[in-house]
Amino acid sequence: MASAMSGYDSPHILIIDDSPDDRLLLRTILTKSGYKNLRMAESAKAAFRIMGIEGNDPTEARVDIILLDVMMPAMDGLEALEKIKSTPSVCDIPVVMVTGNTRVKDLAAAFSLGAMDYINKPYNKMELLARISAVVSVQRAGRQVKASEQRLRDLTSALAEGLMSTDKEGNILFLNPAGETLLGWQESDVVGKQIVDLLCIRNEGHLDMRCAFLEQILSHSISQLTGEVTFTRKDKSRFPVSYTAASMMNENEVIGSVISFKDVTHRKKAEARLRLAASVMDNSQEGIMIVSPDAKIQEVNPAFSVITGYSREEALGNNPSMLKSGRHDATFFNELWNTLVVDDCWKGEIWNRRKCGEVYPQWLSISTIRDDRDRITHYVGLFSDITARKEAEQRLTHQAYHDLLTGLPNRMLLQDRLRKAIDQATRKSSYVGILYMDLDRFKPINDTLGHEAGDSVLRIISERLKKLVRASDTAARVGGDEFVVVLDEVSGAEDVTPVADKIIQSISQEIHLDDGEICSVGTSVGMVLFPKDGDDPDLLLKRADEAMYAAKRAGRQCWRWWSEELSNIKEGSGGARS
Repeated sequence: MASAMSGYDSPHILIIDDSPDDRLLLRTILTKSGYKNLRMAESAKAAFRIMGIEGNDPTEARVDIILLDVMMPAMDGLEALEKIKSTPSVCDIPVVMVTGNTRVKDLAAAFSLGAMDYINKPYNKMELLARISAVVSVQRAGRQVKASEQRLRDLTSALAEGLMSTDKEGNILFLNPAGETLLGWQESDVVGKQIVDLLCIRNEGHLDMRCAFLEQILSHSISQLTGEVTFTRKDKSRFPVSYTAASMMNENEVIGSVISFKDVTHRKKAEARLRLAASVMDNSQEGIMIVSPDAKIQEVNPAFSVITGYSREEALGNNPSMLKSGRHDATFFNELWNTLVVDDCWKGEIWNRRKCGEVYPQWLSISTIRDDRDRITHYVGLFSDITARKEAEQRLTHQAYHDLLTGLPNRMLLQDRLRKAIDQATRKSSYVGILYMDLDRFKPINDTLGHEAGDSVLRIISERLKKLVRASDTAARVGGDEFVVVLDEVSGAEDVTPVADKIIQSISQEIHLDDGEICSVGTSVGMVLFPKDGDDPDLLLKRADEAMYAAKRAGRQCWRWWSEELSNIKEGSGGARS
């Protein structure tokens, strides 16, 4: 398509004017002033054909400047200008409007559509030549700026190090290809974003102090800095970099910063290995084992013997497999060694066996040691016994999902099991029964016998519930004296109501407390059936709760099914059914 200002020794000017006299006058003035490359068009459509934006002419003319008459028949100058500026191949060509109409409204419309300048009729030769010369100068300067920018971009693209620049507020303006590779971001993704928020680590809202260099550079308290810091990639992984940062100045004012950086992960790993090699093994509280490339134990520390039970003499020369517990399969160890080969390190939990035969959990870290020729010389394993931690985790997990008083699952675990029961029933096209119960006459026990007696009653009731349901079912305590039973894989209501009858009968039996007191409670039970009464766990529990309150209103010590109208639900009392 037609090019804009490609070589300005003799610019190519297209004159678009429906008046032959005006075209001739412009040609005469420009020719006498040294402009030789002139093309004439009597209409907008003729000009479009010359520029190659209409018609099928493959040899469209080069056009560097357009002189466009405003007042033309068929398509006026403003319409033509709008089409030119909306056509990508010619939209950058500067357009100077030629008009005998100096109405502000028309001039404003032309400038809003992208006109660069305007010339009044009748022509003033000096003004005409001055305005065209100004357009030529502006476009030549723009071309030079673009060429300079392209040279700079080519240079930064060739750098192996990351390079970025920011404005004085720390917003990213530029990121070179090497920086894109290091950070995982495309330049278009990060331009305009805060460099501190994007790349630096925040711990509980506070900026990593090592990233404070950015603030120093932007405040110009220090004009140039070098150092090391941790950056964050797009995938949230972190990696160490060495950097050089400098302020960009305009006279005495900071206008931004330039930062070059490179990944020093491999150097950091080498330093870590050197520090490890230089550590004093005997003072470590962790077990340490040094293994040769052919998998022979070459050295252990005292903590190794304390944890495993094997003396140094018993361990040396043996394969580390002497510690295997048998809990991990070949796939686990293959993945471990594959990671070690790729990353030169592996760490994680592993189960090993002591000399006495006891299997216990370890936290194990394995690192590869290399010489200055990058050959593997040793593997170093550091491990600690995490038995106490695992036991504490198990206790905390149990407490998080179980009622502390009764040991029954709590509401959180109930929700999880109910979802699983629903998923299984969906796959097998079966039903799930949910029974929501509230104890009757429980409050007087607390009031008269005390809360210890009330707690004993709740524990006894919980044990009775556990005996009434299958191992695959769930009995949970969800409130003070509220319980829920989930029956997995039932055939329908006929499998649920007998369980409700048994629960009512069992709970109503006398309770003998440790101090000799005898008391009794009852229960009201509300029931729903998945999927008949709903398919959402929260909705099913809510409806079972509504049915339970209906049972209480009906006189307690009975069960009720939920329905849209509780007055029309099935009901029963004790072992009887209606």
